[in-house]
Amino acid sequence: MCDMYDPSNIKPDYYIDHYIEGPIAYTEDHVPVKRLRFFKVCPQMAENTLKAFFERFGNILEWRLAKDPKNMCEHCLGSGVIYSSVEEAEKSLLNYIVSLEGRDLKNTLQHKCLSGEVLYANAEDAASVLLCYPHCEEGKYFKVEPSYTWKQPDVYGTPTAQQSQSTPILSLPDDCLVHILQFLDLGDKIRFARTCQRFRAAYKIAATGSCKTIDTDQFAHMTLWDIYDFFHLTGDKVQDISCILSLKTRFNDEVLAMVAGYCRNLVSLSLHAKAIKKDIMLKMPTSIEKLDFTYCEEFDDLATILKHFSKLKELTCEVTDLQEVWLDVVRANCCPSLEVLNITTDCDADCQILAQLPKLKSVTIKSMFYDKDPSEKFIHQLVEHKAEQLERFEDNSDCTLPRRQLSLIAKLSGLRALILPFVVGMEEIVTEFEDLKNLEELTFYCSKMSHAAILDLFIACPKLSRLTAYGVAKPERELMLNIVTRVRLEQANKEMHRKLPIELGLNRDLKKIDIAFTESNNSSPRHVKIISCQVLKISLFSQQQDYYIDHYIEGPIAYTEDHVPVKRLRFFKVCPQMAAENTLKAFFERFGNILEWRLAKDPKNMCEHCLGSLEGRDLKNTLQHECLSGEVLYANAEDAASVLLCYPHCEEGKYFKVEPSYTWKQPDVYGTPTAQQSQSAPILSLPDDCLVHILQFLDLGDKIRFARTCQRFTAAYKIAVTGWCKTIDTDQFGHMTLWDIYDFFQLTGDKVQDISCTLIAKTMFNDEVLAMVVGYCRNLVSLSLHVKAITKDIMLKMPTSIVKLDFTYCKEFDDLATILKHFSKLKELSCKVSDLQEKAWLDIVRENYCPSLEVLNVTTGTGCQILAQLPKLKSVRIDPQFYAEDPSHKLIQQLVEHKAEQLERFEDTGDCKMPRRKLSLIAKLSELRTLILPFQEGMTKDIVKEFEDLKNLEELTFYCSKMSHADILALLIACPKLSRLTAYGLVKPERELILKIVARVRLEQANKEMHRKLPIELGLNRDLKKIEGLIVKNQVTVPEETIKIISNDEFYDLDNDSSTQKLLLFFNGRIKMNYANILAQYSRK
Repeated sequence: MCDMYDPSNIKPDYYIDHYIEGPIAYTEDHVPVKRLRFFKVCPQMAENTLKAFFERFGNILEWRLAKDPKNMCEHCLGSGVIYSSVEEAEKSLLNYIVSLEGRDLKNTLQHKCLSGEVLYANAEDAASVLLCYPHCEEGKYFKVEPSYTWKQPDVYGTPTAQQSQSTPILSLPDDCLVHILQFLDLGDKIRFARTCQRFRAAYKIAATGSCKTIDTDQFAHMTLWDIYDFFHLTGDKVQDISCILSLKTRFNDEVLAMVAGYCRNLVSLSLHAKAIKKDIMLKMPTSIEKLDFTYCEEFDDLATILKHFSKLKELTCEVTDLQEVWLDVVRANCCPSLEVLNITTDCDADCQILAQLPKLKSVTIKSMFYDKDPSEKFIHQLVEHKAEQLERFEDNSDCTLPRRQLSLIAKLSGLRALILPFVVGMEEIVTEFEDLKNLEELTFYCSKMSHAAILDLFIACPKLSRLTAYGVAKPERELMLNIVTRVRLEQANKEMHRKLPIELGLNRDLKKIDIAFTESNNSSPRHVKIISCQVLKISLFSQQQDYYIDHYIEGPIAYTEDHVPVKRLRFFKVCPQMAAENTLKAFFERFGNILEWRLAKDPKNMCEHCLGSLEGRDLKNTLQHECLSGEVLYANAEDAASVLLCYPHCEEGKYFKVEPSYTWKQPDVYGTPTAQQSQSAPILSLPDDCLVHILQFLDLGDKIRFARTCQRFTAAYKIAVTGWCKTIDTDQFGHMTLWDIYDFFQLTGDKVQDISCTLIAKTMFNDEVLAMVVGYCRNLVSLSLHVKAITKDIMLKMPTSIVKLDFTYCKEFDDLATILKHFSKLKELSCKVSDLQEKAWLDIVRENYCPSLEVLNVTTGTGCQILAQLPKLKSVRIDPQFYAEDPSHKLIQQLVEHKAEQLERFEDTGDCKMPRRKLSLIAKLSELRTLILPFQEGMTKDIVKEFEDLKNLEELTFYCSKMSHADILALLIACPKLSRLTAYGLVKPERELILKIVARVRLEQANKEMHRKLPIELGLNRDLKKIEGLIVKNQVTVPEETIKIISNDEFYDLDNDSSTQKLLLFFNGRIKMNYANILAQYSRK
């Protein structure tokens, strides 16, 4: 059993952003830090001991220590231990449980740890505490961070003179100030209000109407102080708030506490958080009538939470199979006023108990899984308990609703609105719908329902005034005239109970429907309002298409996301069992005149019918030649729009996908000029160098649209991009359309040398973007792919000029060995190595698929030792996949065996401590120039002596809290070329260490044994200002310019006669090294 607690890799629970500039730390609001908060302090530590720790750094003005019910320290939790076997861990856990018997467990958990605050007289002292990381006393670690901005003494500055009252803005009347506030974003408004009392009053006037509804997305670019002031000033006016807490994960509890503390008039609350805690929810105002927990996965005593909101009328949440929770909610009558229930559930969840909520009037149910309908049992309960009370029922599942469920629904006689998914057998049960006397709105999808059946349904429901039927045959004049006739008849008989006009949602071009009305002299259009299906604001299910191209419909025409009319459509996933090509073509010909038609086999897409019929067949041939795809070009854009509106697309009972083709394939992509374009536009009179200069101020999307305008602008664009587009990150494509991306690669691809493809930014364009990289980036040198799966077919088309590949974020590979063999010039590879790929890596090494690979960066669990046999390997960085797991030991053994005299760089970013035996192995890698290690406790004098074999070592980084200054000096002497030494966690360096290092450098120069690169760089946990003071006080021993102290932006030069000896000391948090695993989580700036 060994200690595994790693303090520097555990992120503080409530990390407050700050940065250090010079000797002072500042909050994210640029306020000097003097007040610190500390927490997770072990109660075994005495208060005097803890206070003495902070007093070492400077004069304390205030001190507060209290029990902390929220945070448990690692010592109390027992997480500082790793066991050698599962049996040992289970035995220890059993002993711990036994030790709790007879104890007050609640008090044990709540009062274990301590927390508090400390206020320093000087900001420099507070900064020194933050720099001394990790924080530890008597072997017990705790957390320290700046306190909140508004708690800092200098939060509003320290005025040294009377502020001027003659600022021009102060002469403006209040109504002008209120008007100015309309043009500021929320963060600027808060900072405006913070300026003075008059501005605050103006802000409160302006915020009266605008802040009733708030989404925390607006807080994205605000600091915690800004958010605090917003709630402090405006919270009483907020009535509806949506908290997407993932945007400010470190502030989740703070934001919720502010909502609870200041929004006393809240009516609606939507929480997008993983877990809902009871303690914070019970502090929320009881005035809330609407709660949305849709994106919440964990609840702490949901029944108690809901009982707190006695006025709750609408609830939106997920219902899982935790039936007992909902039983408590119903039986304890926790929601006495609940009328609207919107739930997302799975087919295994017993949600039918919710039908017994006393005042339930509206239910919306959605399935978590495709093709599973959880609503049948629920409907049974609704019929039993709420047949005459329920007014709205909506089923948003993606499966087909059978006839028996429709019959059940027809018994809900109190319904006013009914929204259903695909239904089967609607024609057979039309007569049963006669019981729905109050039904006013009906939406459903049924591909086999005749016009006569629609009319019968309309007649059966005497109050039905909004009917949306998807998938029915095109409405003819007779259907509309029959509806108008029915309306007139009801009016004549004084039986009209419908709201006029009648709203019909149908898959039909509005323009053609207007013609149908016009052709009938006796029709009365004012009685019927036809609504095209795409404009209905109804939450009907939407089945996502695989390669969905963004488009929108305006009037009778569909447009691409680039606002180009759609005439060319692409269809795919067409089942080959469809009778013949003529059958498919006939489907499209129904909508209008076709100019072009193309149909071919599609190896990429499998339709649902083929996927369900693979058993016993030649899978390879089935996958490659089963389905069909193609394109169709219409003469009129209206006809293409009609096809898109007729969704889902089905012929002979077989579904397929239809979407607009790419923008650049549309016939009217560059417009249809009706007259000669003017050549006198003012911008055309500018010389080319001015155009190139203008391009510098445009973002990438605007540059592309500029280049698309004319040939001259294209030439100017190509001149402008010569230098800056060598390195591209696809994050730059975030606000660009696919046409913009296509034109970028077409115009600039040959100049791109380094590209990082974060394809999750445009998930529906993954294949398209990779195809463009393949087709146009022929001079590519470096490729980084952030995508889940790497497919062989696309990678084998990449240019072989690539020398650097990054697959770090890729989880699945299609024949990795073949992919790497394709890149014969590859010199650097970053990727994950897992046991599942062990055979692939064996093939890669044994078949010499990477003959030129020199740099290998791997994230791994186990099974990576074979990589040590790569022939030209010179640099290795290993990052363990799991905390406290060290897979590098076997790899180091193999490196010693095969690469002892070849390897120049080794970096281990693991989180566990490195034992002595591993350090001994590393010391045998005699050609190392750079060595970066994690936390290790075995850097003893014996190991330092073994490091004498590292004659070429120039850079060394490690963490060791028990290493003395004498050992550091011995390590420097042992490695004759060592010129960059970074040691974390050491005690503060004193004068003797600095003087001995300087003396050693002088001795080596005097003996002509100087092999180090000067200046020597030494990274230690020390405040630069204090180091400078130490040197200045000892100028007799250390002449000027012997030492140069450097930080990111401050230089202190102390000169010596002709000496070129320089010693660079830079402290933890200012080091420009790639040792991110230690510092990235804490050194925010």
